[in-house]
Amino acid sequence: MVKLFCAIVGVAGSAFPVDIGADQLVGDLKKAIKKEKTNKLKDIDAADLQLFLAKKDEGRGAWLDGAGAAAVALDERGHPQGCVLMDPTLWIKNPKHFGDNFQPGEGQVHVLVVPEQEHAQTGLWLVTGSVDNALNMKGIRCRLYRLAGSYLGYYDPARRAEDKDNALWYEGKTLRIQSVRDQ
Repeated sequence: MVKLFCAIVGVAGSAFPVDIGADQLVGDLKKAIKKEKTNKLKDIDAADLQLFLAKKDEGRGAWLDGAGAAAVALDERGHPQGCVLMDPTLWIKNPKHFGDNFQPGEGQVHVLVVPEQEHAQTGLWLVTGSVDNALNMKGIRCRLYRLAGSYLGYYDPARRAEDKDNALWYEGKTLRIQSVRDQ
């Protein structure tokens, strides 16, 4: 049995110990983490946890401490920069992870936990357009309002002003449209 200290990325002071057998899988470690932090991870399945070795320099450097784990920067995918993703199909004692002779030290964090997040707007597109000399075209604004209000489009919350949804607006004689669309 080995005691690993884990920290949830983005949650300061979240380091906690987990006891796990060296001959168990990283997938089993996910389940142990989920069991240890049932309240913090209540809406996330153990399989959806991403675990990273909390070592600097892509697994070649020193173990992070609590402050280092709290200050870890994330890349564009939400992964801790410079840390290696642990393979859930490999043993804890695998040399890619901790090895046979692993001895935890005081104050070290060994595993960074990243709960996989759903991205609410990954399937939406922002559509913008304009109609020059729209004031000279009869009915164009009405037709565009119908299009923006149909099932095809949604108001862009960034254009909301004075408690009103604004999908269409004039800039001089140019009519502008902006809406959010499903893929």
